Amino acid sequence: MALALGGGGERDVCPNVRGLVRLKKGASMVEQAAWLSIFALVLGAARDAAAADEVSAEVVGLAEGDRRVIEAARVHLIVSMADCPPTHRDAAALDYLDSALRQGDERDRWHSAVT
Repeated sequence: MALALGGGGERDVCPNVRGLVRLKKGASMVEQAAWLSIFALVLGAARDAAAADEVSAEVVGLAEGDRRVIEAARVHLIVSMADCPPTHRDAAALDYLDSALRQGDERDRWHSAVT
């Protein structure tokens, strides 16, 4: 399953991104759909140069109180940049995720993880 990320003159799908959506059953502690929707959102927002505060708020909302979802999207974004030179879009997407984590921390938006 390939993830189509769209985007002007920059690469649309880094080779590593294709493998990111293949998870073994039970291999992830967070919902695949949740981190994947956040991952796609920040890449699209970075492509469109969206306002950071709006994107961060949307990311926090999509996480539904689970900080791990944003952390998973962040890790996958970093991994997707491992084999491809990072672009301005990648850096902006990472900034959106970091801002969302800070915003959630500052506003105490996270619920305790269930173990």
